[in-house]
Amino acid sequence: MPLRDEAYSLAIGSDDELFHSYLYDWHIKQGRAEQLLDYDTPFIESYLRDIAGVVPECRDLLWKFYQRREEYLAAAHALYELAVSDQCVARSLARCAP
Repeated sequence: MPLRDEAYSLAIGSDDELFHSYLYDWHIKQGRAEQLLDYDTPFIESYLRDIAGVVPECRDLLWKFYQRREEYLAAAHALYELAVSDQCVARSLARCAP
């Protein structure tokens, strides 16, 4: 096993939630947000839920996470929340337009 793969395996195997949060943040900063979908950890779902409304480039990760795990109802709910959020933003912008 290459050293990099071994390091990832050790990192993902950690039971420290704060460490996982920093690791996931690092992936996003490196432009590797999609790689988060490959991780099956106890912390990834709540992390994706938390960042969905905060980090624009990560807004679609939660529904993709559910879809990859064949949790289609949860994926549909995440897409619904995303659509509602987009509608609220669009309405707010329309009110501010001259």
